Amino acid sequence: MVLAVTLPLVVLGAGLVVWAAEGRRDAALEAIGATAHALQTAVDRELDLTVAALEALSTSPSLDESLASGPGSPGAVAFRDQALSLVARRAASLSMIWLIPAPAGDGVRETLVPVPVVNTLVQAGQAPPALGQARYPPRPVGAVPTPGAAFRAAIETGRVHVGDLVQGSVAGWTIAVTLPVWRGDRIVGVLGAGIRPAHLGAVMRAELAAGAGVAALVDRGGVIVARTVPEQADTGRPAATGAIAFQRNPSVLEAREAVSLLEGTPVYAHFRRLDLAPFALAYGAPRALVDGPLNSALLAAIGGGLAALGLAAAAAWWFGRRLGAEVAALGADALRLAKGRPLPDRPASQVREVEAARGALLGSTAALAASEARFNRAVAAARMGTWEWDAIANRLTGSPGREALYGRAPGSLPTREALLEAVHPEDQGAVAAAGRRATDPSGDGDYVAEFRTVWPDGTIRWLRTKGRAEFAPDGTPVRMSGAVVDVTERRLAEAALRDSERRLRLAQEAAGIGVWERDLVTGEAIWSVQEYRLHGLDPARPPPSLAELRAMILAPDQPIGLLSDRLREAAADSALDAEAAAQASEYRIRRPDTGAIRWLQVFGRVLPGPDGRPARVIGVSLDVTERREAEERQTLLAREVDHRAKNALAVALSVVQLAPRDAPPGEFAAAVTERIAAMARAHSLLAESGWSGADFGTLAEGELAAHAGHVTLAGPPVRLAAAAAQPVAMLLHELAANAARHGALSQPGGSVALTWEVTGCDTLRLVWREAGGPEITGPPSRSGFGSRLIASLTRRQLGGSASFDWSDPAGLVGTVQVPAAQLVGVPPAGGQESLCA
Repeated sequence: MVLAVTLPLVVLGAGLVVWAAEGRRDAALEAIGATAHALQTAVDRELDLTVAALEALSTSPSLDESLASGPGSPGAVAFRDQALSLVARRAASLSMIWLIPAPAGDGVRETLVPVPVVNTLVQAGQAPPALGQARYPPRPVGAVPTPGAAFRAAIETGRVHVGDLVQGSVAGWTIAVTLPVWRGDRIVGVLGAGIRPAHLGAVMRAELAAGAGVAALVDRGGVIVARTVPEQADTGRPAATGAIAFQRNPSVLEAREAVSLLEGTPVYAHFRRLDLAPFALAYGAPRALVDGPLNSALLAAIGGGLAALGLAAAAAWWFGRRLGAEVAALGADALRLAKGRPLPDRPASQVREVEAARGALLGSTAALAASEARFNRAVAAARMGTWEWDAIANRLTGSPGREALYGRAPGSLPTREALLEAVHPEDQGAVAAAGRRATDPSGDGDYVAEFRTVWPDGTIRWLRTKGRAEFAPDGTPVRMSGAVVDVTERRLAEAALRDSERRLRLAQEAAGIGVWERDLVTGEAIWSVQEYRLHGLDPARPPPSLAELRAMILAPDQPIGLLSDRLREAAADSALDAEAAAQASEYRIRRPDTGAIRWLQVFGRVLPGPDGRPARVIGVSLDVTERREAEERQTLLAREVDHRAKNALAVALSVVQLAPRDAPPGEFAAAVTERIAAMARAHSLLAESGWSGADFGTLAEGELAAHAGHVTLAGPPVRLAAAAAQPVAMLLHELAANAARHGALSQPGGSVALTWEVTGCDTLRLVWREAGGPEITGPPSRSGFGSRLIASLTRRQLGGSASFDWSDPAGLVGTVQVPAAQLVGVPPAGGQESLCA
């Protein structure tokens, strides 16, 4: 009977122990699942942050310039600097950023190996290598992707794509996240970022308490991306069989089973699939740790039952009841955590395993809260916010600070209608239309809008939001979630940049300034359109080489050389001073298009590269031909004026020397004054023409103006050289003065006919014919001052001759011969040009 009583008690006690141990085991397994969920959330959040950063970077104007101008262009250099700044801010997470133009045509070939326009691992100005240099490790699930698979997936799907683990020649192990860049309804390129697997391992370790098991991230091919223990040793190796089996069935989102890790340690593993990519998050705890309490309890129950069945039965009943309460409380705590509720205060459990499980739950909760806090701080620092709209309840929620981006208090934008009221009236229609397109079942569900928001105080800010709608099986929109970011500074910077570029272009075009740049290492150059025009080259062609530019310089200016050559020689000294770094030069070129010779003035400066050493030369060019020609004309004019002044003084001296010595002072002064006045009139006429010569007809009209009505002029247009103008003026003055004193002009009815012609293309022949004056009986008995002066002027000043016919009683006939050397446009005999033609 004792046996009958004690045996059931022993059996009951053993059953209670087993039941309690199984409860602890179930609680531990639930804790493993909760930890796996926290790990998956942390990794998904890290990927979302990377996608958000790429989306913000994809709005840069420099990205469009990079795609349009290609590698090495100013736009590509500026975009590379922006990408490097992002990599620097997230150096622990990102290894590189690259930009690839979309391929031409409608399809993407499987064999296409894209070549980036920008790659932050490649120095500015160097051609980025093709993506074909990256290699995928062997994989137990599926075929090995071809190079550029992540790029093609982004182009084909039009969505963000997370690629499998790949090993680059420079970046090492990397996870590629690719984002298609949309402009309107067309994909113009793909922006990609490389995530370091070691960083994902660090993210998982941050979520785990010390000694709380092992976590691993496995890509779609069953290859290990990152592990918490060891940190990087297994990256690129095939995962354990349980993870591989989970990856072979991508439709399964969550699973739990007993497996062995790579080290052969039996564990209870919980598998969860990431949201952004079909990667597997595996978290395992040693089976010995989970099953240990159960095994120990069974041994203790058997031993105690054999020693004292009654005591064991009583103890088993008491302990089972106590343990049941603990396990029930632990289960309730796990359920609260799953619903996001805080845990109530409970006294410390007397059962170590239960207390350890509760500690693990609390640790997971703290880690999750810390991760969410870090995420919220990062979002706030970036002036970003996340949001989610429940389409059925029309309820809008989001991250802390989301309403602050609209200038509103927390909780003041609970619906789509309330949010739309915060949008600028001019942008409300576009925002509403974007929402309708996103919730249209026939569309792709993407929601993208960039708009202004008006704060209550009147402040206007620019926001950009992007999200995706989810639909029920019948096509009804269920929810839509996304992110919003403040892009006001970017918008203001873009507007300021556009205004600055317009002002600069206007100033350059107005001043005729050409801008150029040349790489000191590669020799590649960038020219503005005006620089092409200055050199007479086609802007559609690439800039000319240095050899072609040197060939354009005229031979006399070759020793001056190109300014870029001089700056390159100065740049050979690494310690450039300000004088050596900036120089100027002037030389002549022959334009290839017209053959015209033009003077160019060039200014340049050497700029250092990232290492501080001279890397490139920038400069401007001006056409200074007009200034140079004006300077040359000014120099020639100064020499001509100097020469003419000396000649004038010599002529004046001759006038004084030839004047009669016995003439009364008044008559002497009048004679000298009149002749010098004739010189002055000719001087004025030369000054008006810039000392380029004087028209004979105009000169004759001026000298004979006092006898208008009595003098007739007839002859072809003839232009006197500057050296002949004053002597001819004085000669005409002497003829008129002699006629007024002794000849035809001394009588009221007298007249003079002055005719001229160019004879034989060699000589200007002047004929002075008087009529109506006193009858001539013959030549004068002696030569007067006027006769001597005329002879001196024609022979010594003009190099010609003068003759007078006194045989006609009607009046004097004088003939003056002026050689062609004293005329403009009439060469000496035998020349090719002719005024007679």
